[in-house]
Amino acid sequence: MKEVIDFFRRLHDNNDRAWFDAHRAEWAHVKGRFAAFTEQLIAGIAEFDPTVRGLRVQDCTYRIARDTRFSPDKSPYKTYIGAYIAPKGKKSGFAGYYFHIEPCCDSLVWSNLLSAGLYDEMPFFIAKLHRLTESDYPHEFVRKVLAFIYLYDSFRLINCGAFADAQELYKQHEETLFRKLSQQKLDVQLLLQLNLVVLHLVCDRGGEARKAMTRIQATGLVFYNFPAFRIARLVNLLLQAECGRFDFAENEIKSIRRSTAIGNSSVEKLVFRFVRLFPLPASRRERGRLWERLYGVVQAVAADKYERPLLKYFDFTAWIEARLTGAALSDVLGRNTRQQAERFSV
Repeated sequence: MKEVIDFFRRLHDNNDRAWFDAHRAEWAHVKGRFAAFTEQLIAGIAEFDPTVRGLRVQDCTYRIARDTRFSPDKSPYKTYIGAYIAPKGKKSGFAGYYFHIEPCCDSLVWSNLLSAGLYDEMPFFIAKLHRLTESDYPHEFVRKVLAFIYLYDSFRLINCGAFADAQELYKQHEETLFRKLSQQKLDVQLLLQLNLVVLHLVCDRGGEARKAMTRIQATGLVFYNFPAFRIARLVNLLLQAECGRFDFAENEIKSIRRSTAIGNSSVEKLVFRFVRLFPLPASRRERGRLWERLYGVVQAVAADKYERPLLKYFDFTAWIEARLTGAALSDVLGRNTRQQAERFSV
């Protein structure tokens, strides 16, 4: 394995086609060594998990070339190598075992590792939810299942920048879900109302977003103890800052800080810091300087797996980047989605 690590360390420092072409024979040797190791790994795992028995190396490994069509990083090759050993191979969607080598990596998560589990399990979970709606369950239960299917699909579309598709999805469910909110449990009501706020916000309908947020606030303390209410308060901070209510935003920051005994999350601290930059300078150069100051923090929050629950309903990091760099929010979200998917591309 030392040869594999050494090759990818040098590829990291010389990631261009000229260097790779000059070392193709070495890559063939390294690829062969890793293939032999993968065969041993499959055989070893099959001793205690027979569902992976019979897999071939090509069923579990990935190409080295990167798909750079939509990425600002045009480096042609991956600087890591991995094998995902799962029943029926890497494309099956089943839980499995992943072995990863990446000698030059700043992340503790994506360095050299051996892990087990499932990546992007939601499509399979949603398929099971759809099957539940076709069974003979109580109407109340089916309504909740349908709401969660909608919420998953809607937030997925929003988080990849497909705002028009998310708007169309809302129209399809406006009558059955949003005009019948009172039929849902309180936690689902909050999620649906938060979804509507976020949809208005990303579609540049700030006034409608504030109206929808007012309906959440009008419930008083009914929603207070639900986790999604924390996200709603952060979104409201952005709404109030964007419309110039800076005193309200400052008082709300103090209130949010007092409301937790365990300290605020990194997402909350980032939103507090961003809101206190308002009013944002009109000069693009000045906003760019602000982005330079926040860039490292934004990247750290976006990469922190423990902060993801606060970003799955609204990606505050993408919003901040878009507002300070002038990039379209849909472009930022789309880029982030592609970069995340690229790491697992075939």
